[in-house]
Amino acid sequence: MGVEPCDNGVTLHFLDKNGKRHPRAQVSGKYARFYSHERPEAPGDPAPELGSLDWLTDIIVVDDAHKLGLLNPTQTGSEDTSCCSKKVFVQWWVGEDKGHQSHALAIGYGHAEGKRYKVHSLDILPEDTEMKDGHNLWEMWVFSRKKLIDLKADGQL
Repeated sequence: MGVEPCDNGVTLHFLDKNGKRHPRAQVSGKYARFYSHERPEAPGDPAPELGSLDWLTDIIVVDDAHKLGLLNPTQTGSEDTSCCSKKVFVQWWVGEDKGHQSHALAIGYGHAEGKRYKVHSLDILPEDTEMKDGHNLWEMWVFSRKKLIDLKADGQL
């Protein structure tokens, strides 16, 4: 979809499965990479609960460009990514804080810049999150998914 990290960095906001702040709170790094592939779950199905048509597979956030090469993504198929994804492998290494979260649900926030959508932050929710109508972040999930589809249809991405 033409999504990439903001030039000045990315912040990960860790939330519980209900969309409330997790005690871990957040991690911010100046450098980031996103990788994705076509959504493996019901490809082409427009149902909003499935998220974007392609899914992020990996999010890497670090505070030093050298560290980007030291954290390995699960795959490197594409760096053109989405804003609403399930089953994401999230890695971070900021200062001494190094960790990961597997099978996360991610919602990206950002702005259009040229033919790219620059993501400045992502909500990271655990694997057992049920993203559906009634969830605290359902409207944002649907909005973020539709925003990218609309930008692409308008030729902006």
